[in-house]
Amino acid sequence: MRTILVVDDQEILRRVMRQGLEAAGFRVLSADDGRAAWSILEQGKERIHLVVTDIVMPVMGGVELAARVATLPTPPPVVFISGYGRGVISIDRPFLIKPFDPDQLTALVSQILDESAA
Repeated sequence: MRTILVVDDQEILRRVMRQGLEAAGFRVLSADDGRAAWSILEQGKERIHLVVTDIVMPVMGGVELAARVATLPTPPPVVFISGYGRGVISIDRPFLIKPFDPDQLTALVSQILDESAA
């Protein structure tokens, strides 16, 4: 079973993403900001296969978190989510604009994991 780390400062959105991903067969861990997510990743107790993170959050945002993730020995792929559109934020990674359907997230996560396994 592959583990996804969901990072967003909005509890309801974390819950919806968790439910959708768990229904698709993923194990889901969650954090309410980048610092809490980095703590999970840094401890290395869990193998994280993919990180889904909001870009704008208090304490540590998604861009800084992604930069830290890249320093890990085996960095998992990172998917960004945001209420701001691509015209406002320039990102060269997989990206979903809020609000999105949980099925969109599940499809994107599955696609990226399948590509990284190939």
